[in-house]
Amino acid sequence: MAAALDKANYMALNLKNETVVKKPGQIAGQQFVVDNLKGCQVHVFDHCQQVTIDDCEDSTIVIGPCEDSVFARDCKNCVIHVVAQQLRTRGCLDCTFFLWVPTEPVIEASVGLRIGAWHVSYPGLSRHMQAAKLNPGDPNKWDKVYDFTPADEDDGEHWRRVARRPELPMKIEGVDAPCDTPLPKPSPVSASPVASPRPARSAAPAAA
Repeated sequence: MAAALDKANYMALNLKNETVVKKPGQIAGQQFVVDNLKGCQVHVFDHCQQVTIDDCEDSTIVIGPCEDSVFARDCKNCVIHVVAQQLRTRGCLDCTFFLWVPTEPVIEASVGLRIGAWHVSYPGLSRHMQAAKLNPGDPNKWDKVYDFTPADEDDGEHWRRVARRPELPMKIEGVDAPCDTPLPKPSPVSASPVASPRPARSAAPAAA
């Protein structure tokens, strides 16, 4: 019989001003949970099945390739980097997302989001995309945002694009390998962020 998983290894919970790093092989396609963090750094340098990010504030979170969806809910003033099949947010405020997603990001009841293209590289990223069944040749739909907020809720600008950033290489302590990425390397752009109007209302896209 296979050994039971240590659930604590797949969570970052109830932390303040701490750094959590998951190295290649430590998640290995399992679900990962991030909940109730303040002033933290979370770096998941591995592939995951699904990720939930709840009730986080003033934190920076990097999520390596996720085969299914990343859900971010009730987060405030966070910077979140995601490679996933889909991103969904609900109840987020003043957060920045840098994305590689082959499907439309879905936001709901969120205000002041800034959304840009993924620009992180780290050792093993190419291998992790393959393990998560993500094709780097697919178009990155980071800016094809579907705003699921009811049209009668006039509570401020929900989201805007941010300028592309230069590549951000992230080394992993104890891993003697160069940073890599199968994704096109973004070039820095000095243009001001472009506000994006709410798209026409239609049926919400189904999760992949």
